[in-house]
Amino acid sequence: MAQKENKRNQFIEKLILFIIFVIFAALVVGFAMWSNYVPMESAVGPVESLQFTTSKKAVSSVSSDVSSDASSAVSSQHQTTPSAPSQSSKLNINTATLDELDNLPGIGPAKAKAIIEYRENTSMFYYVEDILYVSGIGEKTFEQIKDLICIE
Repeated sequence: MAQKENKRNQFIEKLILFIIFVIFAALVVGFAMWSNYVPMESAVGPVESLQFTTSKKAVSSVSSDVSSDASSAVSSQHQTTPSAPSQSSKLNINTATLDELDNLPGIGPAKAKAIIEYRENTSMFYYVEDILYVSGIGEKTFEQIKDLICIE
């Protein structure tokens, strides 16, 4: 009787280990699929047509900033603000050459080379913000170039 119970316990232990292994394998495969996920632009249309919603907190933050600057905005109504470059005058970071990238503010030859290497070895850029994945390009550099680049 004890031998039968011992075999049963061994079977249960093996079954539990197998279930844990299957769950772990599913998590690993799921993470691998998620980390390599690349959205299909053709399925959703141009990225520029996507609209993102903002949280109420962000909207209230923006509206408080706007109301605090209302007096300065009224006094400067006669001044014109420079408009952002049109889409056609922006530099496509998926096709730009080393020299074209080098001419962007905050981008030197090393960063331009890193952009091209990332594009060729890892993935093309699907969003302008994807350039932040390139080694050496941070928020400060991105703020300088975000209105000058596109991903057409």
